[in-house]
Amino acid sequence: MKKNSIKNKILIAASILVLILIILLFFLLGSNSSAETILQEIKKDSITMKFSSSGTIKSSNEKHYLVNPSLVVSKILVRQGQYVKSGENLIEYTNGSFDSADFDGVVSFLNKNALPTQPLLSLAEKSGFYLSLPVNVFEFSDLIIGQVSKIKFLEKEYTGKIDFISKAIEQRSDSFGADVPTVDVSVSIDDIDENLILGFSADIDVITSEKADIITIPISSVKFDNEGTYCYINDNMTAKKVYIKTGISSESLIEVISGVKLGEEVITNITSDIQDGKKISIVK
Repeated sequence: MKKNSIKNKILIAASILVLILIILLFFLLGSNSSAETILQEIKKDSITMKFSSSGTIKSSNEKHYLVNPSLVVSKILVRQGQYVKSGENLIEYTNGSFDSADFDGVVSFLNKNALPTQPLLSLAEKSGFYLSLPVNVFEFSDLIIGQVSKIKFLEKEYTGKIDFISKAIEQRSDSFGADVPTVDVSVSIDDIDENLILGFSADIDVITSEKADIITIPISSVKFDNEGTYCYINDNMTAKKVYIKTGISSESLIEVISGVKLGEEVITNITSDIQDGKKISIVK
């Protein structure tokens, strides 16, 4: 039994020694290996910052055509949702008279059973079409009156500008039923045509900031720690950690105000294997 005990102890000690040697070998090999990197030359580019959302197409001017108690309606000549031209007849009366459209627009409301002095139909002015969007109070700080917007509706693009930002907060329910504080923003629409449908939703991109001819690096190159924002650059095939001051950003690029120079190469694939002072190699 004693011999077996001694033999077991020797085997355990040998196993531990082998494990230690394997760890040391792995450490030595790892310290001499290089981290595989993807490098990109630092250059100047342009960055456009956007605010993206969706809103509802509305009209800023609507006229209501009331039932005239002294006349009898013979025929309603339009349908709800129909586009009409200024001067086009809308309602025909038994005495041969008509109510006509005061402007180009769309019939936004129609009630054939309206009583006297009630609206029989409403006409929304075409030239008054705009996009109304409720913006979360935590997202609207970059929006200002006059900013150019791109509006997309049914595969067609329009341009416009922010012309109103409400000074009052409204509570709206989100898709989960929770109250969300919002601010109403109105965007004018250029080149309004009959493709636009009142009450429908349209997508919008608001250009909040643009800069051209600035030093940029990929977003994927940027990291953060307790000391600030940093990236790694190629220093004779060695990773060099440098702290940078950044500016505006897009989905793929970020402006670098200081910390790097044109022509330097930045590492774009930051992994745990990349450390300051470690040798690097280029991914082939």
